[in-house]
Amino acid sequence: MEHLSFQNVRELTIASLARMDSSTNGNPRYEVSFTNGEVASTGVDSSVAYEIDNPEYRNVPVLVTFTGSGRIVGIAHAPRTLSVIAREIIADYPKAGNENHPAGAYVIPMASLDKMGDTYGAESADSIIRYALSNLTGWRGETARRVKAELKGMLK
Repeated sequence: MEHLSFQNVRELTIASLARMDSSTNGNPRYEVSFTNGEVASTGVDSSVAYEIDNPEYRNVPVLVTFTGSGRIVGIAHAPRTLSVIAREIIADYPKAGNENHPAGAYVIPMASLDKMGDTYGAESADSIIRYALSNLTGWRGETARRVKAELKGMLK
C-alpha cells in the first residue's frame, strides 16, 4: 500500500533560523520562525535543510511547502507582484515612469496591479504587460534582460 502525504504550500517570510540537532543520519535540521509568528522545523533528512539557510531566502516572501504534519520539505522564491516589477523598471529606466513616454503609458498602470488576473480600467494585466514590453525596446542591460524575461514568463 502506497503511503500518501498531504502537502501544503504557503507564502511566508522567514524571520530567523535556529540550528537543531542533526538527524540520526547526520543531516542538518532547522527551526524556522516566520514574520507572522509561526514556527516550524525542517523535515528529518529533507534536502530543504541544505538550502533554507541560504541568505537569498531571508526577508523576502518565499513559497514554503509543508507536510501534513507541519514539517518544512520545500522552499522557493515567491513570484513578484506586477507593482514590484513596475517599480524596478522605473528605478532602472526612469523614462518608463514618465506618462509621456510610450512605455510609461503601460508601466505606470502596471504599478497598480498585483497579479495577472487584475485589470486597470478595461485593460487586462496581460494586455498591459504585452504593450509595456513592446514599448521597452530602448531599455537595455542586465536588469532589463532579467525583468523582461520575468514578464514574458508571466505571459505563458
